[in-house]
Amino acid sequence: MGGGETGKTTAHLVRVLDDRFYELERLHGEGGARLAAESHSAAIDKIEEIVRRENLDCDFMRLDGFLFEPPSGDPQNLERELKAAHRAGLIEVEMLSRAPLPLDTSPVLRFPQ
Repeated sequence: MGGGETGKTTAHLVRVLDDRFYELERLHGEGGARLAAESHSAAIDKIEEIVRRENLDCDFMRLDGFLFEPPSGDPQNLERELKAAHRAGLIEVEMLSRAPLPLDTSPVLRFPQ
């Protein structure tokens, strides 16, 4: 218990997906990408509800998430992801010129809460 991958996680919950919404759209259509966005959002909401209802002392908090391309990445991927996230129903996602971090970043997508 608590070993392996579980022992290395920050237990963060995110609506931005490793496979990207534009890729989910390509594989499963706009409806499939929307379903993924809705299910991730619903799961986070449910966890928050359980934490509050059960009064769990687990430091649950909502924070903004930031997605950026690695230095060798294609900056157009962020624009593609922004449009696909909007089509998937995540209309509050926005592009910023940089992340609010104490280091210089390229443009980022901000996924609120």
